[in-house]
Amino acid sequence: MKQIALIVFLSAAACVSAAEYVFDLTWQDSGFGENLRSDRDRNEPFVKEPQSSGGRVYRGQVWLGEKEPSGFIWLKQDKKFYIDLNQDGDLTNDPNGILDEKTREGYPSSEYEFEPFTIQCQTEFGTLRYVVDLRVSNYNESYFYPYFTLRSGFKGTMSLNGRNWAFSAADMPGASEAQRFLCCLADSKEQSYRTRWTVPEMIFVSGANYTIKLQWAQKDGTPLLQAVLADKAVAMGQMEIPGKEIRSLSLQSANTILFPEISETPVAVPAGQYRCRELSLKGKEDFRMITPQRMDHLVCTVPENGTGQFKAGAPLNHTVDVVRSGNTLKFSYKLAGIGGEEYDARQVAGYDDSKKPKVEIYKGDMLLASGDFEFG
Repeated sequence: MKQIALIVFLSAAACVSAAEYVFDLTWQDSGFGENLRSDRDRNEPFVKEPQSSGGRVYRGQVWLGEKEPSGFIWLKQDKKFYIDLNQDGDLTNDPNGILDEKTREGYPSSEYEFEPFTIQCQTEFGTLRYVVDLRVSNYNESYFYPYFTLRSGFKGTMSLNGRNWAFSAADMPGASEAQRFLCCLADSKEQSYRTRWTVPEMIFVSGANYTIKLQWAQKDGTPLLQAVLADKAVAMGQMEIPGKEIRSLSLQSANTILFPEISETPVAVPAGQYRCRELSLKGKEDFRMITPQRMDHLVCTVPENGTGQFKAGAPLNHTVDVVRSGNTLKFSYKLAGIGGEEYDARQVAGYDDSKKPKVEIYKGDMLLASGDFEFG
């Protein structure tokens, strides 16, 4: 009888599902800045185009959620931008796609900004809306580059293990299903921009591991995006982070995005091979942050029940390489963290030109030569 009771107990325990947490994300018409795919190289006229008062006509296409892109025309002389939102080849019959150039004092003469436009998509949960900003760079007659920027998306707060996190998701029109949502997770007290990522299988945050998915729901007749997290037990290890002055850090493995706690002692994290997705150091002021010029070489392997080390951050070291060519000495300056990652000294100095790196050459107490390092 004891054996039978044990089998029943184990079967019941196996049926217990992981705890699930559902967080609502509400639509916001601003606060995002994700670039949409566009192509500016088209010479062939569209089926029907607006009449131009003169000057060059710039044509292209942009991906706004449909399988096929929408054509566009910029008439610089007329200060208008036309987008074929209804995709019928006629760029004159869609009033929502006719954009007027904004007048802005002090704006660079090579930059042109237009009124934002909204596209809509009907779904079973209601009407999805996408607000898009448009800016054009036109340094000369041949250089034409339009920037279509999604400024709307979904935001909410996730409370996990007694800590609040600001979570946001940009719903990218025209992207594949796997690339549709670009997400961002940040401490609710952190106001600076953090790197966005596509939805992974799992995230590790607030010292715990969760599966994550996004799903649609409806509230008051409008679409509501929800983030659904569930506890997920995985093999664990320890990570050492010896770098100092780290403000934000996230790493990614094949199936997990990791937000480790910054600590002087090793922290528990899922075992795996990680590469750095985001790294910023503290600046002299709260609103400044310092980021490396490259971070793809920053990696860390955490073995199961073992310890891995992620090396990056302060102290920052000044290094100078000297190459002689005849009577000329060429000095190359680098500012590097403990992981070998390089930083822009201007960013560290708050872009204060008086704090450029300098070089002085002495023979004994005699100054032979001196100069400032030039960036670039």
